[in-house]
Amino acid sequence: MTIILLGVVVKLFLFDYQYIDYGFYLSSWIENIKTNGYFSALKDPFYNYTPMYMYVLVLIAKLDLYPLYAIKLVSIGFEYLLAFFIGQLAFLHVKRKNVIWLAMAIIPLVPTVLLNSSFMSQCDALYASFAVGSVYFALTNKPWKAMLFLGIAFSLKVQTAIILPFYFVYMLRGDIKWYMFLLIPVIYFLSVLPVWMVGRPLMDLLTIYLGQASYNTELVKNFPNFYVWVAEWGSVAKGIGLAIILTLTLVGGWLLSKNKYHLTLGNWYQLLLVSAVVCPFFLPGMLERYMYLGDVFAILLVLIAPKMKNVLLAFGVVFISFYSYIRTIYIFSFSQEALYPSSPFSIFEFLPWKIVSVVYVLIIVWLFYDFYKNISKPKLI
Repeated sequence: MTIILLGVVVKLFLFDYQYIDYGFYLSSWIENIKTNGYFSALKDPFYNYTPMYMYVLVLIAKLDLYPLYAIKLVSIGFEYLLAFFIGQLAFLHVKRKNVIWLAMAIIPLVPTVLLNSSFMSQCDALYASFAVGSVYFALTNKPWKAMLFLGIAFSLKVQTAIILPFYFVYMLRGDIKWYMFLLIPVIYFLSVLPVWMVGRPLMDLLTIYLGQASYNTELVKNFPNFYVWVAEWGSVAKGIGLAIILTLTLVGGWLLSKNKYHLTLGNWYQLLLVSAVVCPFFLPGMLERYMYLGDVFAILLVLIAPKMKNVLLAFGVVFISFYSYIRTIYIFSFSQEALYPSSPFSIFEFLPWKIVSVVYVLIIVWLFYDFYKNISKPKLI
């Protein structure tokens, strides 16, 4: 409990920081909502987030809360929901209630989780909490609840797709039926229905994620993945990366669907981590926060098996993400009036991101090796 309270205090110290995401987007969106009729303002395409999150901003505007603090508080609240579900997953494995409290203490203090909500005013904790909740319900034989939560996660952020390879294997092994996934588009449609009714074209609402993809056209952002090496190849590199992801998913799913592999609960957790770490490496246009689920699943492995190899693995995964956050913050930070570069001195003079990308590759190789070793000898996990 003391560590949980300490985490809250640490977050409060970051509350006054206005990062670019708030200064250029969120604050202006809320102002637009206030001056154009609150909910009815959502008929205009001034935002590129899905309606599910915009409803949160409408509520903040309607209650006339200080938006910077309110946005951060909402995200922090979902951090603890995320931590609760990570703790529940750990409890399924270790059968000790204290592991839930341990997760509640550790997850919100993971550097990338801490920066995401409390510094950047971002909302990744929202989709992540529903995505992890979905996994929890899937692994406890509640498939419809799992799909409900997965649909809500997708309605918040498309990055939920990072765990689809896990669900592909889960479906092929017969643990969930294919038709249950049809609930996901139904939930998305229901989430955009109110905004359609106030006047925004349905096609706009159904293609928001395509719009986001066209808005972020660069292959490389500030995330040290595959594209730092092949960015100059353009669309060819993008095709290669997507083909690799598709091949790994299909071939991996086919192999793991065979009965000769007995997947324990711990093996499923490993597969989640593989999915959440490998996908961001090969997907184009990854921002610094897109391995958010990888970070929390790495901590999950430590909670269920606090061996040195898992601790080092978690450190490595979180380091990749944290490096990406710091690189982004180093390049741009938001002051009162303008966007400006930070001080010229940084760790990047000593640690280029291509070196970090090599570390990332080594982590992926280790993940595949350790996963294969454990599904071949399930008693080891």
